[in-house]
Amino acid sequence: MKNFIITCLFYLSFSAVLADSLKVLQFEGVESAKSTSKLDFSNSVSLNDALVDLRKLEGLDEDDGYFLNVLMHNLKDVKIVSSKEFKKILQYKRQKSENIKGVKLICGDDPFFDEHTDSVLIGLEFQSLTDFIGFGFENDIWYDFLGTYKRTSRDIELDYLILNNNERDSIEISRETLQIGMGQQCAILNPAIDMKKIIKSTYLNILEKSTNKL
Repeated sequence: MKNFIITCLFYLSFSAVLADSLKVLQFEGVESAKSTSKLDFSNSVSLNDALVDLRKLEGLDEDDGYFLNVLMHNLKDVKIVSSKEFKKILQYKRQKSENIKGVKLICGDDPFFDEHTDSVLIGLEFQSLTDFIGFGFENDIWYDFLGTYKRTSRDIELDYLILNNNERDSIEISRETLQIGMGQQCAILNPAIDMKKIIKSTYLNILEKSTNKL
């Protein structure tokens, strides 16, 4: 009988220790999962991360994402882009497709519009499998143009007619970086956005600043 009681007490004591150990292991497992989710970037990205103001960060690659983010923050500050448009633009992610029909690209030199550099902002809209239209400004001159394009393994080759002066020209856009040569950067814009309205408003805003003396 005595041995039976000792055995029961030992079992109860061991069960309590085991239960406490399981609680510790479960707690550590939860903490480990939390830590993993904080460190694992793929699990932590949300739609709101796209809205972070990259102008306040240093050492970033000035790629298409950076260009679009900085440009839209600047245009939102001067009320050219509304808060609703701002979110729709920066949170938009295009699904890959076999063609670029319907794609809109917004391109420029400097998303900060530094007063000491040339102001360039161009919009390209690919309306069919071969045709596109374009519009925008360089300094104080507004341009409208239309043309054709084709995709190669590395670039998008555009041939176009400038409607202002009937001059023909051509450019190439890198399919990987969305850069035009070594200077201008392009970024994909949400196709639901009125890109021409945004670029025209930006043009008029810059033109007003450049012509006003007071």
